Amino acid sequence: MNQSTISFALGKIGILEKTLVSPSLLEEIVKLNLEEVLLKLKDTFLYQEALKKRDIYWEEIFIREEKMLKEICQQLLPQEESREFFQRVESPQSLRELIPKSGKYQKDLKEFIEFYLIILDILNFLRIKAYQLKEEYYLDRDKFRLPQDLEKKIFFAFNPKTKVFFQEAEEILKREKNYLLHFLMRKYLVEFWEEKKRELLSSGIIFWFYFAKKLNLEVIKCIIGALDYSLDREKVKEVIKVVYG
Repeated sequence: MNQSTISFALGKIGILEKTLVSPSLLEEIVKLNLEEVLLKLKDTFLYQEALKKRDIYWEEIFIREEKMLKEICQQLLPQEESREFFQRVESPQSLRELIPKSGKYQKDLKEFIEFYLIILDILNFLRIKAYQLKEEYYLDRDKFRLPQDLEKKIFFAFNPKTKVFFQEAEEILKREKNYLLHFLMRKYLVEFWEEKKRELLSSGIIFWFYFAKKLNLEVIKCIIGALDYSLDREKVKEVIKVVYG
């Protein structure tokens, strides 16, 4: 990205970053009722929607917000290849197809795709094994051995975070908190770009904001869902702790 393009993107993201709901506020609102939450979030899209409608379909609202987020980030990127990434980002197999074209892609984006796919491979392996073995996992660790190709990806990858992610995900499964795995994955995607966003003339800040905002929306959606349907708030608190703790 050239200087003028990155300066514009930095300014835009600096404004948009203020729409992220802070971890401390998330921890506060999970203890409230829905009406109190909306008042606490009076500067957000949620409050505006609540003012407009009596019957609120939260799922539709969050889908629309995530679509708008993707469109904003695409518009900030000058490279056609990076915009193509956003068209495929929620389709892992489609992302996998981008790697052979890596000559067209900037180094950071190629590294991220490889990192993301390793994380997904880890999750798939752990979920399948946990389902197959259940309590046997805790009795006979040898039955849970990693395939050699996946072991190499995890422990010899260019990014040491793959090993840490594997250890954290494995611990979550041991505690039978499988619902936290998705949020753990999203946290690591944000952290990948956290390290890249300060690099000079890099589009990393745009990718960082996309994943940080998307995760923020998912946590808020989790809170709203728990309040709207009287679900277990303790699980929501655990989600917040995994993501922002």
